Amino acid sequence: EKCKNSINELLGGQSMTTFYWIMEYVASFIEISMCCIFCGTFLEKERLGDRKYLVLAGSGIGAILVIVLNRIDIFSDINSMLVTLIVLFLQLLIYKAKVGKSVLFMLIYMVILTAIDFMTAYFTALVLDTDAGYLLNTQSPKRVICILLSKSLLILIIVTLSKMLKRTLIFLKRYVVIMCIYSIFLLVSLFVMVELNMNNGNPKTDLFLTIFFIASILIELLMFYFVIKTGESYEQRQKAELIEMKNRMLQKSLDETNQAFKLWKSSVHDYKHNIIALTQLADDGNIEEIKKYLKPENELMDRKMF
Repeated sequence: EKCKNSINELLGGQSMTTFYWIMEYVASFIEISMCCIFCGTFLEKERLGDRKYLVLAGSGIGAILVIVLNRIDIFSDINSMLVTLIVLFLQLLIYKAKVGKSVLFMLIYMVILTAIDFMTAYFTALVLDTDAGYLLNTQSPKRVICILLSKSLLILIIVTLSKMLKRTLIFLKRYVVIMCIYSIFLLVSLFVMVELNMNNGNPKTDLFLTIFFIASILIELLMFYFVIKTGESYEQRQKAELIEMKNRMLQKSLDETNQAFKLWKSSVHDYKHNIIALTQLADDGNIEEIKKYLKPENELMDRKMF
């Protein structure tokens, strides 16, 4: 009976462990696929088409790599950097875009993802009266609740942004660099705040950190909005300059047409005058005068033709 109970407990423990790692895999798959969707919103001018299967395949393989790394340590700075490199490589492979833009959108996404994960962990810790470090580093039903909440919020934010911003945008290089530097600073700040709190073990800071993570998401989105609006303003100025140039070309074409029309009227008037003069000379039978009249006209015609 004792052996039977031990076997049941062992199988039950293994089942729960398997369930936890399945949830970790699903969470990683959602994170990577949402990153592809977010970056694709700005890097891909056309619909993905068959490339969506590449996104699914890349997300699946990337999630496996993340799970392998997570077995070393669920929450780790080194692990996070490796995951970031995997996600960046996947964006460059799928969209084949410029490295600068890929890095920018990936960093923005990582700030949003990290802030959501930490915010959810500290908020859940407050509600369930537990330690946030325990939720971040230990496989448990409470961590599963965190995963479900954070990934649902992540999907909601990314899909909403993708629907709102599905258009071709111009990003100025200097603002891309500023946004990248700011995103790196904010990302490092998030990890430093979490590390300090986990080392100090002060539960009183959970509420403050939750507010800090929410503010981080809002600040990042506001900065991103500023960069987008700056690009739109630059695009509108370019369009205005193009329209002005077209107007100048149209005005020049109109002036040339008017000039040609005046020359045509003048030529018709001279032609009519010549016909009248020649008719009069022909009526008089004065052939020599007609020849004398036509000679300078022919010379004039040659000069005009030249």
